[in-house]
Amino acid sequence: MGWVFDIQRFCVHDGPGLRTTVFLKGCPLNCSWCSNPEGQPFSPELMYNAARCMQCGSCAEGCAAAAITQGAGGITFDRLRCTACGSCDANCPTTALVLKGRDMTAGEVVSEVMKDADVYRSSGGGATVSGGEPFSQPDFLYEILTMLHAAGIHTAVETSAAARWEDIERCLPFLSMVLCDVKHADAAVLREWTGAEWEHIKKNIASILSYHGNVLIRIPVIPAFNTDDESFAKIAGFFHEMGVTQTELLPYHVLGEGKFQMLGRPYPGAAINADNAYADTLRLKDYLDSKQIHAEISG
Repeated sequence: MGWVFDIQRFCVHDGPGLRTTVFLKGCPLNCSWCSNPEGQPFSPELMYNAARCMQCGSCAEGCAAAAITQGAGGITFDRLRCTACGSCDANCPTTALVLKGRDMTAGEVVSEVMKDADVYRSSGGGATVSGGEPFSQPDFLYEILTMLHAAGIHTAVETSAAARWEDIERCLPFLSMVLCDVKHADAAVLREWTGAEWEHIKKNIASILSYHGNVLIRIPVIPAFNTDDESFAKIAGFFHEMGVTQTELLPYHVLGEGKFQMLGRPYPGAAINADNAYADTLRLKDYLDSKQIHAEISG
């Protein structure tokens, strides 16, 4: 059993072909720009989209924990009282309330993925496990991957490599592809912005590259975090050290901001200026290309 917060079909940016992406809950990092904050905690969380709310009161009436109240100012939540029972989610007629996180077996996940098996075969696609950090649920991830591999499905994982090496190593034989982020190559900067430990991640990435023949290193390009010349040089130096000659760049976007709001949390990336995000990505592409590292921009 494991915690899943979303399963998305017909994805095109999580590996080759058309894919189903399974999002697992739990992440050891706290990236300021996180686009999937609902994937950070292991426990289910309630997302509230006020724009969809009809103010019908069905959620408050069905809440056994009395965590939801409806007044003249609209719906309010006491998230400390919420037990994540899902009654409000089930009663909401407009999906203004969605409970992000459900307990599933690996078999249930694989059954969902296999609904599009013919699509994968015709498009060269498959299934990708993302998060959160998928290796934060190592046993659950292993079960999913071994079952998909046995069914002949192309498998991929999206990871920050912030995990125990033994958990990563166990899954590698059942992965057709590894999509691995390199956010920064400076330990102090990475720790400040994400809480990650660079030396641990660096060692894991080196091991992944040694053990697996199909690894795509990707760089989320974040203004003021890794878009200065010194950051460019450190990332390129790491790539040369690892023998990485191609990469994919992920331009910064603000899609996570609305999710933080729906979770009742302040957006930690509010100070990030997105105005020049794509220009920064083009600059990094040109820099890496000049260093004989071929860079493609995602999307």
